[in-house]
Amino acid sequence: MYELRFAVGVVRDLGAMRAAERKRILDGVRRGLGHEPTRRTKHVKQLRKLSPPFEHVPPIWQLRIGDHRVFYDVDEVGRVVLVRAVRRKPPHTTTEQIL
Repeated sequence: MYELRFAVGVVRDLGAMRAAERKRILDGVRRGLGHEPTRRTKHVKQLRKLSPPFEHVPPIWQLRIGDHRVFYDVDEVGRVVLVRAVRRKPPHTTTEQIL
């Protein structure tokens, strides 16, 4: 089991959302990142050649939850997932555009 931690910016990101949206994202983070956060699935991928504007420890990972993207990195030794940002990704936009 991995410990989930949230950056200060994520608290602001989530606070700006409706309660139902926030709950869906937090439930998705718990389910998707609690056990195998670096296992690639159709909802989880490692982002290469991307330098996000927020502090992070490479590599940066992305979890897709509906039209939202959760960006995080993983400390395998300490078994900690640090969620760095949550962004809404409208149709026809790239990951770089939403960061």
